[in-house]
Amino acid sequence: MPDSQKTPLQRLVPLLMFLAMVGPMTLNVLQPAMPSVGRSFGSPRDTVQLTLSLYIFGMAIAQLIGGPMADRFGRKPVILTGLTLYTFASIGAAFAPTIDILIATRILQALGATVCLSLSRTIIGDVSDRATTARMIAYVTMVMVIAPIAAPNIGAALDAAFGWRAIFVYCALFGAAVFTAVLLILFETRPTSIENSTYRDVARRTWRLARNRAFMRYAAISSFASACFFIFIAAAPHLVIEVMGATPRAFGLWYIMLGIGYSLGNFTVARAVAKPERMMLVGGISALIGITIMLGLALAGYAHPAALFMPAVFFTFGNGLVLPNAMAIAIQTDREAAGAASGLLGFSQMFLGATFSYAVSWLPGETAVPTATMMLFCGLVALALTPRMQSKT
Repeated sequence: MPDSQKTPLQRLVPLLMFLAMVGPMTLNVLQPAMPSVGRSFGSPRDTVQLTLSLYIFGMAIAQLIGGPMADRFGRKPVILTGLTLYTFASIGAAFAPTIDILIATRILQALGATVCLSLSRTIIGDVSDRATTARMIAYVTMVMVIAPIAAPNIGAALDAAFGWRAIFVYCALFGAAVFTAVLLILFETRPTSIENSTYRDVARRTWRLARNRAFMRYAAISSFASACFFIFIAAAPHLVIEVMGATPRAFGLWYIMLGIGYSLGNFTVARAVAKPERMMLVGGISALIGITIMLGLALAGYAHPAALFMPAVFFTFGNGLVLPNAMAIAIQTDREAAGAASGLLGFSQMFLGATFSYAVSWLPGETAVPTATMMLFCGLVALALTPRMQSKT
């Protein structure tokens, strides 16, 4: 289709995909090098784990602030500010002299990167209806999973060739490239009805959203479903590399299984005509099947990456069905607070994910039983909240 015949959303989709990649890519790229970071600084596992857990907390805070600010100042200025912070934080991380400074720069990375992730969803909601929003989030996310698939392999390769600091040089270059693309391509999508909003207007709409029962329900569903994934990625490097003895490169290859499952779920959402609630219900059940298999294999004493990653295809496929639908419904709850909705939604996802991912470091790490048990709890909560019929709230 000629560019002149494309809708505004279709013209933006490639850029939105790259914006959505920044946060997940940066979250996952350091994972295979975490043992190297620990050895470099002589730091224990729970301290190194903070480079992941506090990154996720940073993602939570960024969305809580970035969404309302995008309603106040516009989408493009906030995204450009976030990318500037991200790029300079990546440079700081590359030269971090201590583990404490590395953790601090990871938090700053998260603050900048997550603005991009949150507002890519907001922009989709700005220029489309609810049904189109769910499909487009699914398409963007389906391509976005290239980032967490590729990131551990990139991180492992850079760590092996140049050391873990090269990972952050790569992040800085990636951030600068996306900044340039946003500057040249992105147009402002904030609705004209809120262009003159004051801080009080933004605060009032955000508070109204936080009291909306429908919004909170779907935010909780997406948060507990996401927590399963964050628990897994927090535990997997230790279990696969340290306990099972696999190489960082092998870990990166096994990690591809997560992307396959999630992409299949997203593709199903993008192409299906089923009601969102039905797809979410099927997704929740699929996730529980995968987690239950993982727990059963761990209890049976199977200590091989396949016993983790093969069942993970089921729960990531389930998440691929649940998350686009839950996020689309939540974001479309109040169009005058779309930025705040995306921000609050992302905050709840990342805050819960960070809490559980850090808790993993305090669990016994010799088997996957504690990890799978925690995932099972989150999956059960998400499924319990999923409506069995069209919600009337």
